[in-house]
Amino acid sequence: MDMEKLKSIIINWDPIDLISVGCPNDEYDLEVNKISKICTETKAGKNELALTIYNVFLEMFGDDIFTKNIDECIEIAEKYYRN
Repeated sequence: MDMEKLKSIIINWDPIDLISVGCPNDEYDLEVNKISKICTETKAGKNELALTIYNVFLEMFGDDIFTKNIDECIEIAEKYYRN
């Protein structure tokens, strides 16, 4: 899994709106590393990537802060595999 590509997509998505309020671009590094590790170990495809993104952000931030739905995570996974 290309971590830099995934990181760029996650930063542009900014699911918790941290980058938009001035946080540094490394703000999502922990989540990107976790997603990448899981997906590399399982050789995840698009659907597995989407579910992993959703679950990692939900685990890290809780549903009161991470308010995105699985459909948005599917769009992010599609962006990763499209490019």
